[in-house]
Amino acid sequence: MAGTTLKTASSLVTVEPMNSLLEPERIDALAARIKERYWLPGEASYQPGAWAELVARYGEAHRAYHTWRHIDEIFERLASLSNVAERRDIIIAATFWHDAVYDLRDHDGAPRADRDNVRASADLFRRYTAHSAGEASAVEDLIMGTADHLHAKPDIERYPGFYNDFDLFLDLDLGSLASSWDQFEANLHKLRLENAMTPDADFYRKQIAMLTRFRERDALLFRCKETRQRWSRDAAANLGRCIEELRRKLKAIGEDKR
Repeated sequence: MAGTTLKTASSLVTVEPMNSLLEPERIDALAARIKERYWLPGEASYQPGAWAELVARYGEAHRAYHTWRHIDEIFERLASLSNVAERRDIIIAATFWHDAVYDLRDHDGAPRADRDNVRASADLFRRYTAHSAGEASAVEDLIMGTADHLHAKPDIERYPGFYNDFDLFLDLDLGSLASSWDQFEANLHKLRLENAMTPDADFYRKQIAMLTRFRERDALLFRCKETRQRWSRDAAANLGRCIEELRRKLKAIGEDKR
C-alpha cells in the first residue's frame, strides 16, 4: 500500500499507512497478542471499557512511535528482566497506561508539554482502575515518573521493592536508546512524523537538547545495575552518533548558529 504525503512546517514527509508504520491487520494482530499475554491476566483490575479505551488511544492516526509496538517492546524487555521486578503486575499496568494520552497540541494550538500528557495518562488510568488504593498509587507513581526520566523519584515506597520497580520501569521505557542503530534511526523518524508540524530546525534542536541530557548522565542513564550492564554502552554510542547527525542537519539548513 502506498504511503501518503504530509506537508510539514518546512518540508514534505512521506507517511506510511497507519500508525507505527504497520498495516492495519498487523496492528490488530499485535494488539491481540498483547491483550492475551498481558491484559487478560489482570483484566479484573479494571472497569468495563478499559481495553477499548486503550485500543482507541494507541490506534490514533497521529501516532508513529507511541503505539502498540512501543508497548510491546517494553514488555519484551520486561520479559528478559523479569527476575529483577518485584511486582511485575504493577509494571505491566504502568506500561499499558503511561502513553495512553499522547496529544501533540493543546486546545489553543500550542505544542502540548510532555508532562501534561503524562498527567492526563495517569488520570485516565485512575478513571478505569479497580486496583486497590495502594496498587493504584504505585501504578500512578510509575506513570508520572516518565515525565522526568532522569530525575523522577517517588516519595513513598508503596511496597517492599517498589523503589527498584520504579527505576526498572523507567529503564524499560528508555531501553530503545540501546537499540541497533537502524532501529534507533527508525524510531527518530517516527518521532519526526509525530511532530510533522514542527519546523525541522526546532525539532532538531529539541532532540539534540534531550539526547545531550541523556548522554551527560553517562553510566547513570540507566538506574538499575542489570540494565546498565546490558544497555549503557550501546545507548552511549547511539546518543553520540545521533547528536552529531542532527547537528549536521542543522548546519545543512543554515540553522546551526542560532
